[in-house]
Amino acid sequence: MKRIADYAARSEKGDSREKNEDSWYANPEMGLFIIADGMGGHHGGEIASKLVVTRLPELINDGLLHHIDSHTEDETLDKLSMLLKELSTQVFNEGLMETGLHGMGATVVMALIHNGTAYIGHMGDSRLYLYRDNQLAAMTHDHSITQYLIDTGAITKEQARHHESHGRISQYAGMNGDPLPAVTSLTLQNKDRLLMCTDGLTGTVEESSIASLLEKVHELQNGCERLIALANQTNAKDNITVMLVDIN
Repeated sequence: MKRIADYAARSEKGDSREKNEDSWYANPEMGLFIIADGMGGHHGGEIASKLVVTRLPELINDGLLHHIDSHTEDETLDKLSMLLKELSTQVFNEGLMETGLHGMGATVVMALIHNGTAYIGHMGDSRLYLYRDNQLAAMTHDHSITQYLIDTGAITKEQARHHESHGRISQYAGMNGDPLPAVTSLTLQNKDRLLMCTDGLTGTVEESSIASLLEKVHELQNGCERLIALANQTNAKDNITVMLVDIN
């Protein structure tokens, strides 16, 4: 089977964390790439993020890929939104199975690449960027308290990094209630690069610095390692996961 894209990924727990609650998944033949950032007491965060990267590929394979060629783009996005909601329900129900896991959850950001289009979905503050023609553009918009305050003009982006609500998210897999996943599509071009990451990167490193590094570094694995090193240089206090995807 032809590889739809080439990728590299790297995940580190960061200097201030005892464990890594991030998880990632990549299947270049399927064209599916996922990152999740877990949260919850005990081992809840680790379990929630692992559930995301194991259950979502199954849901997409069974509920979308078999019929995707007969769907319109809007129908595909609607179905993707439904599957992300189902994922959230599954994570929530797993959290009810054990007392110590109550309230566990995870962000999710994913891209499904099919016939020259990237179908993008997310909940939370893990992000997906498009790097094209030396320009970095965000394809997701954080579901977070600080992003809402930025949008309403209450605080600046710089103030958000140190705000008391930094890290609090409004949508995630495993939440109690119906989530509102964001879904969109992107028509891909040759030599496009996708950057997917948790807030361990974007919470400390400016987008301009990320773009500058991507302009200089072309090899995928080296790019991931350099981005994580950049986050660590800025005293990253969170788990850091980075994935780079080059479109074939």
